[in-house]
Amino acid sequence: TLQTNVTDLQNDVALKAYLDSPIFTGTPLAPTPGGGDNSTKIATTAFVAGSLGGYAQLNATQTFSGGQRGAYSFVADSTNIYLNFNAANNFYVTLGGNRLLDTPIFVSEGQSGVIRVIQDGVGGRTLSFASIWKFPSGTPPVLTTTPGAVDLLVYHVETTGRIAVRF
Repeated sequence: TLQTNVTDLQNDVALKAYLDSPIFTGTPLAPTPGGGDNSTKIATTAFVAGSLGGYAQLNATQTFSGGQRGAYSFVADSTNIYLNFNAANNFYVTLGGNRLLDTPIFVSEGQSGVIRVIQDGVGGRTLSFASIWKFPSGTPPVLTTTPGAVDLLVYHVETTGRIAVRF
């Protein structure tokens, strides 16, 4: 029944942030076999979601009463460092040589975050930047070169071709 489905959804909602308003959309499809396990699964595009008990929505203005945070995503050290902006907002990399922070993939206007750049145990590593990265003076910063030093680059994607950065 609808009430049972809503109750099940509310019980399941504690671990999820729903994406839409509490309106049914779409049409449920016919039941399909569950892949040899004698179960029946219903494929559907219908959702009951939204502000069930005050859960986060992507299409509404909200005030959070607790801290919100994005985890750091590890980036493998290589000659050209590519960030995947679909993977995270915050990144860290330990430089093992002089590197280029290349144009990231999946650049979307409005995204912002932090790139934590760490010197390896040798230090003295430099970081150059692809032309998409824009700095206030027009000149990229010089990293701290002490072994183990950490520098933060705070970025904001202004357009898909321009990322503003503060060191």
